[in-house]
Amino acid sequence: MDTYKLRLLDACSAVAKARNELFTAMINVGMSGEFRELDELFEEGDFFQFEKSHFQDCKDINLGMLMELIEKLDETHSKLVNLNAI
Repeated sequence: MDTYKLRLLDACSAVAKARNELFTAMINVGMSGEFRELDELFEEGDFFQFEKSHFQDCKDINLGMLMELIEKLDETHSKLVNLNAI
């Protein structure tokens, strides 16, 4: 595999990692703000799988901005993968 393709793979990996870290940060913001009541229902060790859809209609403008950025990262990752047949 040539260097260019390897660097594209690295870039895709970096975008995916950034997206996942940003999603985690968005969850943390939500759980300390708009979803505080939900957070209080969980006990230590409980597990819940958040999806983007849980944040689609948030009233918190900060969550909205984070969601827009996550969607842009998802779009960019998808385009990179499709354009370069990765």
